[in-house]
Amino acid sequence: MSTKEVANQWAQLCREGKNIECIESLYAENVSSKEMPGVPYGESITGKQSVLEKSKQWLDNVVEFHSGEISDPVIADNHFVSKMSFEVTF
Repeated sequence: MSTKEVANQWAQLCREGKNIECIESLYAENVSSKEMPGVPYGESITGKQSVLEKSKQWLDNVVEFHSGEISDPVIADNHFVSKMSFEVTF
């Protein structure tokens, strides 16, 4: 798959709430995840298993989803970024 195809599939899966499936099927073993300063699950982590565990912990702590938005991916060479924002009750 091209980077654009991966990025678009990633965005679609996340918009459908299939975040764990997305990680399992699309993420590389050496993926890195960077968050804003002060997040409880680590600002910067590396490795598919670590990212998967961080995501599961976050989802397990959500009591209710109120709204969410995932921007269209911005693609540069073989990388992409996207903004995710959620309003949730923990």
